[in-house]
Amino acid sequence: MTEFSSLPLKQELINACSALGFEKPTPIQARAIPALIESSSDLVALAGTGTGKTAAFGLPMLHKLDPDSRTIQALVLSPTRELCCQISADLKNFAKELPGVRIVPVYGGASMGTQIRDLKRNPQIVVATPGRLIDHLERGNIDLTNLATLVLDEADEMLSMGFREELETIIAGTSGEKQTCLFSATMPRDIRSIISSYLNDPQEISVPKEHQDTGKVDHRYCMVKQHERFETLSRFIARHSDMYGIVFCRTKDQTREIADKLGEAGFAAEAIHGDLSQQQRDYVMQRFRNRIVKILVATDVAARGIDVNDLSHVIHYELPHNAESYVHRSGRTGRAGKEGTSVAIVTPKDGYKVRSLGKRINSEVTKMNVPTGNEILAYHISEFVEEIKNPAPMGDHEREHFSNAVEELNELSKEELIERILYSRFGEQIEYYRSRQDIKGHSEDSGRRGRYDRNDRYDRNERSDRNRGDRGNNRRAGNPRDRRDRGGFDDNRNVDFARVMFPMGSKDGLRKGDLIGLANKVMKGKQFPVGKVMLKTNSATIEVPRDMSAELAKRLDGKVVKEKKKSA
Repeated sequence: MTEFSSLPLKQELINACSALGFEKPTPIQARAIPALIESSSDLVALAGTGTGKTAAFGLPMLHKLDPDSRTIQALVLSPTRELCCQISADLKNFAKELPGVRIVPVYGGASMGTQIRDLKRNPQIVVATPGRLIDHLERGNIDLTNLATLVLDEADEMLSMGFREELETIIAGTSGEKQTCLFSATMPRDIRSIISSYLNDPQEISVPKEHQDTGKVDHRYCMVKQHERFETLSRFIARHSDMYGIVFCRTKDQTREIADKLGEAGFAAEAIHGDLSQQQRDYVMQRFRNRIVKILVATDVAARGIDVNDLSHVIHYELPHNAESYVHRSGRTGRAGKEGTSVAIVTPKDGYKVRSLGKRINSEVTKMNVPTGNEILAYHISEFVEEIKNPAPMGDHEREHFSNAVEELNELSKEELIERILYSRFGEQIEYYRSRQDIKGHSEDSGRRGRYDRNDRYDRNERSDRNRGDRGNNRRAGNPRDRRDRGGFDDNRNVDFARVMFPMGSKDGLRKGDLIGLANKVMKGKQFPVGKVMLKTNSATIEVPRDMSAELAKRLDGKVVKEKKKSA
C-alpha cells in the first residue's frame, strides 16, 4: 500500500502527517491527493464520513498555498458549525510546520465581531458554513476574487439542509480560474445538477467498496407498534450496557423528550439540538467524547459534523425521510475498520421502506426481536457474576471494613447468601420486567401493502411515475430536501395544497429556507409536506396541505391566497 512519504507533498506536510500518526493514506486520500496536486482540473469524490476526506482535500490545498500572499486562496464550505470547526482544526494541525499560514473558521452561532477581526488578519484559508459566509460577503468582509481552490464538503448534506440557493450564490461569486472539489457521501440528482452547472469537466473518484476501509455496519431493524417505540429503545440499551452511540430523532422536541425519559430510566443520555447555544453544545459534546454521557440523542441537523470515534451503535428512533440520511446516520459507526450496529425502530407501515432501504444501501437489513425481560436480566446477572469472579485487587484496609459483615453473614449457607445478594442487586429489575409484557415482533401490515398513511405514501404502482419530473420543490417543513427518486420514502403526489402568502420578501433579507424553517417553528414542529416556495421582493408564498393552511396563515400573519389540487 502507498505510504504518505511517497505522495507528492511538501516535506513539512509529510512530517505533520507522521506526527499525527498517519502512516498509510486511506483509499480516497491515495487517489485524491495526487489528482489535486498534479492537475488543476475540478474533482468530484464519493466519500463518506470517516474516510479521511479532510486530508484528501486539505493536504493538496496546503501544498499549493502561497504563505506570503495576503489574500484568501482557498475556501471550504461545510454544512454545520461543528464540521466547520473540525475541518479548521485539522487543517491547522496539517499546517503546523508551514509558517505564515492562517486559517479562519466562519460559522453561525459565534461572534460576528470576532470573525471580522480574524478576517482582517488576512487568512489564506477560510472554512465556512454557507449562511454565515453569505452574511460576511454581503457586508464586504470577505473578498473571494483571488480564490484558487473551492471545496464543497458533504455537498449532499448542504443540499438536504436547504442551502442550494446559498451554494449557487457563493459559487457564482467566485473566480472562474479556481479548482473546485466536491466531496459527497451520496450522489442524488441535485448533486449531479450542481456538478453539471458549476464544475468544469471534473475528474471523478469513487473507491470500490471492497477497497474502502470504513469498517462493517450490521444493519438491523425491529418492527413494533407506535406506542412501543420508547420501551423498545430502553430495552435495547438495557441489553447492551456497553453501548456508546447516537439515537436519531426527527424533531428537536423529540430529542428532549427521549433524553429526559432515558435519564429517568437511569441511562447516561443527553440531547443535542438546534436550540442549544454553542457553549451548551460544546459542553454536551465534551461529556460525550469523555464517555460521561454514553448516549447522545440528536436530530440529523444537530448531529451533522459531529465526529466521534468508536461508536458502537446508531439507533434510528424513526426512519429518516430519505435513504441518503440513513446512510449518513449509519456511517457514524463501524468506522476505521471497526464493527458497528445500526438499528431502526419501525412500525408495520414502514415495511416497504425497510425493503427498499436494503436495495438502496446494497446490504441486508436483518429483522431482530426486541429483548425480553428475561434476556435482559440474564445478561445483567451474568455481567455481575463476572465482576464477582474477577474483582478489582483488594487490600487489607478494604477487608477491615467488611469483617463485621462477614461475621454476621456466616450463619447463612452459601446458596442463601448468593440468592440474597442477587435479589438485593436485581430485585427491582425483576419486579419491573414482571409488571410489563414483553414486546412481540410485528409483521408488515398485509392489509396496507400499497399506500400507507397520508403523511407517508408510497404506492408500488406509482414507481413508474418517478421520472415525470419535480412537481414543486417537494420539501418538508424544517428539513428541505429534494424528494425525487426516493423509492420507499416520502411522496407528495396526492397532497391537496393551498398557497399561503407571507408579507415579507427578499428585500427584508428573507430566503426560501428561512420561510420553511419559520413555518416549521410556528407550527410547533409538526411534520407536513411542503410544495412550491416562491420568493418575491415584498412577499413570499408557501404551499402547505389545505387543512393546515388557515392555521399557518394565522400564525404567520398572512393569508390563504389560492388552493390547488395536486393529483397523480
